[in-house]
Parts: sequence; structure tokens; C-alpha cells
Amino acid sequence: MKNLLNLKDSVQDLKGVGPQRARLLNKLGVGTVEDLIRYFPRAWQDRCHLTEIRALESGAITTLCGLVRRRSTFRVRSNFNITRIVLEDQTGRIEATWFNQPYMRNRFQDGQRVMVHGKVEFNRAWRIMNPEYEILEDETENPIHTGRIVPIYPLTEKLTQRVLRSTVYNVLSRLPQSLPEIIPPTVVRKNNFPSPGRAVNDIHFPPNFQARDQARQRLVWEELLLQQLVVGRLRHRYQESKGTALKRDGAGLEKFTSHLPFELTSAQVRARDQIFHDLVSSRPMHRLLQGDVGSGKTIIAVLAMLLAVDSGRQAALMAPTEVLAAQHYMSIKQLLDPCGVNIELITSGGTAPERRRIHERLAGGEINLAVGTHALIQQSVVFNHLALAVIDEQHRFGVEQRAMLRAKGQQPHVLVMTATPIPRTLSMTVYGDLDVTTINELPPGRRPVQTRWLARAEGRTAYEQAARAAESGRQVYVIFPLIEESEKMDLKALNSEYEHLCQRFKGRKLGLLHGRMKTYDKEKVMAKFRAGEIEILAATTVVEVGVDVPNATVMVIENADRFGLAQLHQLRGRIGRGEHEGFCFLIADPGTAEGRARMEIMTRVTDGFQLAEEDLALRGPGEFLGLRQHGLPEFKLADLLRDAACLVEAREAAQEIIRQDPDLQKPENRELGQVYAAIYGERESRVRSG
Repeated sequence: MKNLLNLKDSVQDLKGVGPQRARLLNKLGVGTVEDLIRYFPRAWQDRCHLTEIRALESGAITTLCGLVRRRSTFRVRSNFNITRIVLEDQTGRIEATWFNQPYMRNRFQDGQRVMVHGKVEFNRAWRIMNPEYEILEDETENPIHTGRIVPIYPLTEKLTQRVLRSTVYNVLSRLPQSLPEIIPPTVVRKNNFPSPGRAVNDIHFPPNFQARDQARQRLVWEELLLQQLVVGRLRHRYQESKGTALKRDGAGLEKFTSHLPFELTSAQVRARDQIFHDLVSSRPMHRLLQGDVGSGKTIIAVLAMLLAVDSGRQAALMAPTEVLAAQHYMSIKQLLDPCGVNIELITSGGTAPERRRIHERLAGGEINLAVGTHALIQQSVVFNHLALAVIDEQHRFGVEQRAMLRAKGQQPHVLVMTATPIPRTLSMTVYGDLDVTTINELPPGRRPVQTRWLARAEGRTAYEQAARAAESGRQVYVIFPLIEESEKMDLKALNSEYEHLCQRFKGRKLGLLHGRMKTYDKEKVMAKFRAGEIEILAATTVVEVGVDVPNATVMVIENADRFGLAQLHQLRGRIGRGEHEGFCFLIADPGTAEGRARMEIMTRVTDGFQLAEEDLALRGPGEFLGLRQHGLPEFKLADLLRDAACLVEAREAAQEIIRQDPDLQKPENRELGQVYAAIYGERESRVRSG
């Protein structure tokens, strides 16, 4: 009887692994037996069908079986040798050849039954080069590498398919007969799922493709259920905690509303009311506010922050860049000027004494509203009573950074904002712990930006339009990509391009803006651009979010195929924000089909929500919005496009489990709780606070 393995056993202790192979497996994230059996194949090859030698076709990928009739190794030159074995079946012979692997001669014995798989060629005789092989000791032996549906795994250097496949096969043969059942019985019966042990075996070594698909469906369901339990438990914890109930009828809010120079759209009113409903409750708000570029999210955030100030508390808004933080500070300060709100900008800039004075005023409660960058979460920054934390373009912050801002208060309300609309299936995973509010309406008079894709040879058209705009008193952005991996080289290229622009637009007032400039210099350039003292601004994606210059009507984006759809849409959103129509020119000669598809989509789609769906379909969920940024692991099998219906079912099941047993302590949930703790235990504390 075989010794059964424990799922927590180290892979290093497995037969044939040892320290060196264990290190290679660790690179793949495989440290235990459980990690190994859940390291799923990326593909499967059908090697089931055996072909007789007389029926071979030259150039075909084939599996065949024969007896070893001859073995030889010979040297061609000093550092090159060939090993050959001759296989024979009842219809003919074939030579199997390996280069510079003399040890292969002794792998085989005359008369042995051997199965091989690979590409066959005929040149005076049948040959198969460097094939996968299997030595069959007897007729009843199950092959691993040939003669079946064979798993193909993602690998790391020096780890072969043969070694990994054999290791997985041997482990599966020594697993306990029953693995923990974590899916509710009603779901198992409804979907006719195989048992957990059967599913794990069939995903690696399926007897047929139908069994593989059934195994995959069950394992996807497990994966989605566990992930939905994470976000569901977070949501439950927020709902059970106690925060500060804010006042809705304060003098500041009334004064601000009476001075507002425009009416809110119906979508903004709906968003405001949903957020206010949360803020006046003692249950801490944890809400996502999403809306397309220019839809008016900031004004809703300002209204929410006024509730905190009117209630004698403090509010904070954290933005990902200094340029955006400064923009928010100036626009919010101007908006709140009639309300007597003490607002301060907190960044890493300024002198140490200046920063110290600001920190003292914040800790003393003198500052009502702090706008800043990551500097807000420095240890030296202390709030008197932070009641509302607003995080703008939140997908740019890591879990720990968001948690550190929340930790500045006692269970503060949290509003996270994004101008990158999130498709529903992705929202249910990445933001499943949040209530979602959507502004799906642009302010009156805001027209979609006209977008054209031009080949580099046609780029002159874009610059002629830019020149006409400048002559008419409008302003222009020219955007260049700056790649982090080669920042210095790109900076040199940017400066060179800027010189060319100065030559092209002689007599015009130009400015240069990029992320490596000092804070003071960046703010100075943006202030000049806002004031109209700069007509044409050459910039990198530092202007991607939040920069609001209503007089800017033309944007030229060089090498546009080096940007993603969401980023291009964000950039495009910087123009056409005033009374004049906006024009965006994408200059690119994409070398890939995906690059061409992005350019075509940008010219066709102007709605951010539709664009997000197209982007998700084009790039897939993993790249669209990194799950790791939210502290959640990436899915191993689940595909949020293909498995959307399964996700909805798993979400409903998770919600029902949490409603009845949030701590997974009941007998029927004990195995689920153990599996959940093993997979998510360490991560949950990080995600919980983010």
C-alpha cells in the first residue's frame, strides 16, 4: 500500500525532487503538495491515437509504438554526437534520433516496448527527431508522456515538462482518496460536478476532453467561491463596524450649493444622494464612485467632504501625482472659498519648517480639508479627527497605501474614485467589497472629442490642426510616451522632440512637462499653461488624469500604440472640456494586430464604459486592472469573460454562506473554512485593511 501524502508536505521531500528541483518549483510558486496539484496545465496535447509506421505522413506530429531493435551512438565531430534507436512495429521501422545526448542509448534495452511522440519525416527512411518517449514495462502500464491526453505546464528555466509532469503524476497517485468538499451540496448536484479528488486528477491527466472540461468547471467554481468569500467577508466586516455619522444640514454645504455656478446632472444628483445616505449613517461608507472623464466626480467628492467639515470633522483627498494633487487643491480651494473652509496641500515639496507647520495645524484640527499625494500617509502626518478619506484614481495606489490613509482615522468613511470604468464582472471581483456608484452622464454641452488615427507619414495633418488652434487662441497638448525601463534614454528623446517642436512652432509659446522635473518646476509649468501663458505643452502622461484646462482643444499623441486604451482615453479626456470642440490625433504605425485594434477602437468609441468592455475583451482581466494591486491573487483557471455566469452563481452562494456563517465556523462549513484559511489566510489581513 502506498504512503499517502499530506497536502502540506514540502515538495522537497517528494521522491525525485530534492533541494535543487524544489528551488525551481518554488520559482513557480510551488512549495507544497497542495501548491503542486493546483499548478494547473496551460494546455493539453492529444497523444492518444497510435499510428502504424506504414500509415505515417511526412511532416505530421504523431504518436507511435514499437519494439527496440537496434541502439547506436556515433560522433560526427569533436563536440557533436548522435544517438539513434530503431523501433519496429508489425508494419515497418523508424529511427528515433537525439543530438548530444549519448546517455539516451542506455535508457533503452533491445526488445523493450517504447512509445514515442513527435514530428516524423521521410528521407530514404522514416525518422523522428528528439521525440517524447515512454518505456512501457508491461501491457497494463499507464503512460504519462505519450499515448494519452498530456498536460503542458508553464515552466521555468532548467525545469522540463517531463520532470514536472512525472512529479505531478506521482503525487496524484499518492493523494488521499477524498479531498475536502467546499462547494455547497445543492450546487454540486445542480452542476453534476465531479468529486474534488476526481477533478484534480482530471484537470492534469484527463481520460478525455469532456472530463477535463467538467473538472475545469468545478475548479473554476471553487476558485470564484473562495474569492467571493474574501470580498464578501470584507464587506460584512465594514457593515458590522461603527463609524462617525455626519450631519447633512450644515451651513457650509448650504452656502456652497447656493454659490454653485451650474446645476448638477441627474446622474450627479443620484450619486450625491447615495453617498450622503451612507455618510449620515454610523456604518462606515466604503464606496466606489466611477464615472467617465469629465463626468463631474470631483464636485461630488467636494460635497461629501463638506459634510465632514460641517460636522466638525476632517476630510482628506489623496491623489497619485503631485500635478493632480495641486490641480485638485487649487480647484477645490476656489470652489470652497465662500464657505470658509481651511484647506491645505500636503506633498513632499516645500521646506522642512513649512511642512512641520502644516502638520501641526492638521493635528490641532485647524485644517479642515487636506489634499495631497502619498505624503498624506507619512508617519509625521496626524489628523485631529479624520472622518472621510477620498482616494482619487485609486487603482494607482497599492493596498498598503490605501490602508495607511484609512488608519489615519477611527473607522473613517472611504470614497474611492476612478475615471477608468470597470466592467461589471471585474467590478464584482476587484471591488466586490465596495458599494458602487456610477455617473454615466456628461454635463450639458460637453461634446465627444473627435479622434483620428494617422500613420507617421500623415502626422503633418495633426500639427497643422494644432497650429490653427494656437492661432485661434486655443491651447494644445503634444504627448510623448516615457518608458520606465529606459527613463534616461527616453528623457533624452523627449528633449530632442521638444527642440523639434520649438522649430516647428516658431513664434509660439511652448512648455515642457514630465515626471522627472522637480515639484516646483512642474507646478510652475502647469500654472503657466492654465493661465494661457503656454500655448503648446509638450508632456508625458503626467497630465493623464485630473488636469483641467478648458481652453485646450487639440491633443497630438506620438507613438500612440505604446499606450493602453484606458490611458489613451484618460489623455483624450484632457481636451474639449470647455465650449470649443476637441480634436485628438493618434500618430502611430502599430506593428501588431492588437496595436492596430487599439487605434481603431479609439477612433470608433468615445464612451468610457463601452471602451472598458472593449479593453477587457482585448487584453483580458489580468492586464486590464491588476488584481494583485488590490491584494487578491490572480485567478489560475477562471476567466471573467468566459465564466461570468459562474461568477454570479458563486457570488450568490458566497453571500448566503456569509449571511448564515460569516466566520465559517459551522460544521457544514468547516472544510471550506480550512481551505479558505490555507489559501487566503495570510492575504486577508492585507486586503481587509485596503
